[in-house]
Amino acid sequence: MSISVQPALPSLLPGLAMGVVEEMRFWLHIMSDHARLIRSGLDVADEELFRYVDCLGVRIDELLAVVQSAYPPFPPGHVECLIAEANRRVTPLRELKGNLAAMVRECRIHMQLPADMLEHTRREADFFLSIINRPMGWPVAVRSDLEIPAPPGEENLPACLAPRSMIPCMGQGAAPILMDEIMFFADINAEHGVVLSLFFRPVVQDELSANTRQLGEAGLGLFREMSQARMAGASLADMRELIARNREAVSGWIGYLRCLKESIGCCRVPTGQVNFAYHLLHHMEREACYTLELMDMARRV
Repeated sequence: MSISVQPALPSLLPGLAMGVVEEMRFWLHIMSDHARLIRSGLDVADEELFRYVDCLGVRIDELLAVVQSAYPPFPPGHVECLIAEANRRVTPLRELKGNLAAMVRECRIHMQLPADMLEHTRREADFFLSIINRPMGWPVAVRSDLEIPAPPGEENLPACLAPRSMIPCMGQGAAPILMDEIMFFADINAEHGVVLSLFFRPVVQDELSANTRQLGEAGLGLFREMSQARMAGASLADMRELIARNREAVSGWIGYLRCLKESIGCCRVPTGQVNFAYHLLHHMEREACYTLELMDMARRV
């Protein structure tokens, strides 16, 4: 796959360009996983939709291969064109996620993924595109679209987001970015637990289902506490104790996912199998580790 260079695009400083590339390496992989999960969850009769989702995933994989081979010094305009191409290839998947969520809620389509989980993946697509679009001055999702809680009057403002590697260099500007990104992931990780609990086998895996749901519900409880504090105007410094508690919960969630991966991978769970894709555990673990990076930064701000 070749990327045509368009010098008319704004030029990013080398450090920021590298930060954007690192985010694309992470998030394009996540988007590819989403395409596969949607594809595998479709009804067998939806052949045309299956092929369309598969095509979207292939196009994202092609771009991911290019991004993974991109290293500095970057040719002029190269990273900027990668950002534009990511928008072209991820936006159709993002729109499909939103459309499918509405169709599932209205019973116009039948598939394995719940509507809330499809909407969850849509939010992640908007989060990704916003991170890479902001340095270009392109559209950024507002907090309400990402379901990031904020004080009254601030919920419909663009979210404060940035590539992870750039946040420590932002001085006082780091705090609002970390606030929005940590709040986003506090909800995302908790939702992972609640949804994953639905896909264990009934009766024979009820204990696994209950343990997984308990972790998700605990995360949601912490997210609600953090949301109330944020909406009341708490600063990042004010929320250090809440963030520390959430960090402990996310660390526990990572450990649980790793234990599940080992048990399922070695066929040690009851019946030896589960009703979800094994790779989903790695997918969730990667996002949880991303969250830990952000919370560790918050301790130093």
